Amino acid sequence: MLKKIWFIGIILAIASSVCHAEYKAYDIDGKYRAVFGGVPIYEAELGAGSGKHRSYSYTDENSLIIYTATYQIGKTNFTNATLAKAIKNYVHGQSLAVGGSVLSYMQKTINGNQSAIFEIQYKMQGVIINKYAVVSYKNGHFYQWAIQELPVHSKLDGNHIFNTHLKSFLVH
Repeated sequence: MLKKIWFIGIILAIASSVCHAEYKAYDIDGKYRAVFGGVPIYEAELGAGSGKHRSYSYTDENSLIIYTATYQIGKTNFTNATLAKAIKNYVHGQSLAVGGSVLSYMQKTINGNQSAIFEIQYKMQGVIINKYAVVSYKNGHFYQWAIQELPVHSKLDGNHIFNTHLKSFLVH
């Protein structure tokens, strides 16, 4: 009986190590901090003018979880009266860009910055993707961190990872 318990323990330890990422907060170009399951790599600069963004990502190929950090390079100023609507439009614009739906949206202040926490669901090549994200606005720039999962295929819970590490998101 003891051998069976020991064997089951070894199997569980191996299985959990295969699907466990090493979470760490990374500094993104000295502008903000976000958690990734591995070292984020620079992807691209997208857009033009004040809408230009820089993007970083890390894909955990074992768990099929995608971590992204994107921030606005160009500057767009909003008044306090128009900022809440601008953040909402920012989120809905992302949803429209991928043909998805905003499943949840909550505006709040994070570290003194007007922000929104949201979830978007969309399909890419017939596969459903859930995106859990936070966007903050500071000094004319949007800063976003997101975790994306393929609910049917991902071996970890992207929503749980996002909510656990949201407290580490910090715009400098």
